[in-house]
Amino acid sequence: MKFTIKIMRNKFFIMYALVLVALAALGYTMGDYAAQSQKVKAAVAEVESSHFMSDVAFMALPSIEMTTMPSHGSPGQLRLDLSLEVEKKDMPRMKAFTPVITERLANYIRTLDADELRQKNSILHLRQDLLGEANASNPSRAVLDIVVRQFIVL
Repeated sequence: MKFTIKIMRNKFFIMYALVLVALAALGYTMGDYAAQSQKVKAAVAEVESSHFMSDVAFMALPSIEMTTMPSHGSPGQLRLDLSLEVEKKDMPRMKAFTPVITERLANYIRTLDADELRQKNSILHLRQDLLGEANASNPSRAVLDIVVRQFIVL
């Protein structure tokens, strides 16, 4: 009888220790979760309180459609839709230069060879050249980037 009581007492202590370890693990996990959720709530509140407003605007240019002449072979048809990335404060001034910029870009494209435009990576080089031409056509040089919305060469 003493032996069975001793075994029962040992089982009780083992179960008691296991329950305490489980409760400690649960408390640790829940405490860590609560701390993390407070950090996330504070970060979200900070982002919501700061009203992020972009200083950049996009100005769409009229579509450029033209026939390009190759050095050999048949002529090609080109359709190009562009947007200019400018700062919002420069937008009214840039709207006044829209016809000048469009005409300068069209004249530059007219000098290009249709066969070169048909190559796979031609848009990469063309984009940088168009940015240079757009900035050269206005005195403020306010064009930050050019977004090519459509580039089709037939």
